Amino acid sequence: MRALLEDRILNGLKKTVEETLHHRYRFEGWLGHGQATFVVAVRERSLDHVRAMRILRPSVGTAHEDIRHAATQHFQRQPRVLAGLAHQNVVQMFEAGMLKNLADPFLPATTPVHSPFYVMECVTGQELGEFLISRSRAATLRPLDLLNIVAQIGNAFEAIDAAGIVNCDVAPSSIRVRTGDLRVKLTNVSVEPATGLYGIGRTLREVIRFGGACGMRRANLSSLKLIADRLEESRSVGQLAADLRKFATQVQSPVRAVVVSSEDQESGAGRIVRDAARLALADQIRRLIDDHFMEHFTIGRLAQRLHRSRSQIASIFRERYGMSIHDYLTQRRVRAAVQALETSDAKVEAVALDSGYRSKKDLYRVIKATTGLTPAKLRTGRQE
Repeated sequence: MRALLEDRILNGLKKTVEETLHHRYRFEGWLGHGQATFVVAVRERSLDHVRAMRILRPSVGTAHEDIRHAATQHFQRQPRVLAGLAHQNVVQMFEAGMLKNLADPFLPATTPVHSPFYVMECVTGQELGEFLISRSRAATLRPLDLLNIVAQIGNAFEAIDAAGIVNCDVAPSSIRVRTGDLRVKLTNVSVEPATGLYGIGRTLREVIRFGGACGMRRANLSSLKLIADRLEESRSVGQLAADLRKFATQVQSPVRAVVVSSEDQESGAGRIVRDAARLALADQIRRLIDDHFMEHFTIGRLAQRLHRSRSQIASIFRERYGMSIHDYLTQRRVRAAVQALETSDAKVEAVALDSGYRSKKDLYRVIKATTGLTPAKLRTGRQE
């Protein structure tokens, strides 16, 4: 019965996603659902990358228009707030929009409505709770693992605080740990004022519980408990970031981008694979591309501007974002061109120049290769 229900959900979502967004994404599969959202995997045609798409369930608040409106505003706020936050420990947002006439497969009688969605990085790994339990059962959970995880959570909240985000929280289920290198990602950051920091408080208490079982030093456990207790009083993102930075300094586990390799775990020594300067440079490269993609842009000129070698900036950018500078530049130009073709009556030649292409022919070639459509057919939303 469950399998049949999920097949029905899958088919309904697939039809809506592909009909509405067929020129940008191809539906890949089902990732999961909660009380308020569905999450599916989609493949971005322009770069052939798998992304995660979170969709507000059509049934949420449909009986009361004001509740639906509030739920929609709450849902749309997250990608807007996090869009400018490029950080290796926070899920990356790509775009947001509206799916038309989506029915809730769990409630067939529900009237189809427009449902907001956003596309984000598809994060692999285990939920934090699953990771702690599996490592504990296998007797492979080490105090160093937990210190590393706490340091990365602190790193993320430091970036959130620096971005001026004063209200947010992350439930333990929204923290994923990549099992190979223990990279932590915050996958679903709530940015509502009423949230508080209850989720992070629960997370720290989980770490304390498993830390005591795997032999973490009492002094470190006491420090974490003080931080968790303080959250119940202050509920301040800035205070949390400061407390975790201080804790990381005390245990000699720097907050900035700590990742422990399997070899380092065996020897009991952590290593920093991305320091603050490399992260800042990667983010600067991305901002330069976002600001100047419409110009004649080459990696050589970019390297010259940053006083670095071509190979160095290419390596740092790929390390940070998981793609080459050229791929990101292409992605940025294609998105700009597609948006212009869909939302304006500008001539294709003008769209090409505004998107960074030298001619209509160049734009035609790239759009056709990445979306399968010509600019003219893309504008009308019809397949050739």
